[in-house]
Amino acid sequence: MPRKFSSAERKQQILSVARSLFAKKGYAGTTLDDIARKAGISRPRVLQLFGSKQRIYETIAETAYRDHPIDQDLSEHIEQKHEFAVFEAIATHILQHTQKPAEREIFKILMDARLKEDRFHRTHFHRQDTLMISRLEEY
Repeated sequence: MPRKFSSAERKQQILSVARSLFAKKGYAGTTLDDIARKAGISRPRVLQLFGSKQRIYETIAETAYRDHPIDQDLSEHIEQKHEFAVFEAIATHILQHTQKPAEREIFKILMDARLKEDRFHRTHFHRQDTLMISRLEEY
């Protein structure tokens, strides 16, 4: 008999499965049924734990931004208007935070959101207006 997951363990499993699917298929190409099927649970259980596909996506992306705040890596270089150091800091940050497969999946999701300016991108950047984006726009 398979081991029963706690709600917290199940949530982590769903986030892991969804992260992989979003990285491969994008937000629009991934359904709740895809997530449930890959996690080996029912769609209603996914909804019970997260409420919506949008909430799963937001949780993944918000965690990524919190765990990898590129703003801190760029702040000093932007203030000093040291152009090469800004680009070097961006490249270093990306290389340091994409070594593991899960980190590469997160990077793909965030870049896809940024490039397509999808709903998450609009919500996140308008709500939190990260230092990096606002300061690079002025730079």
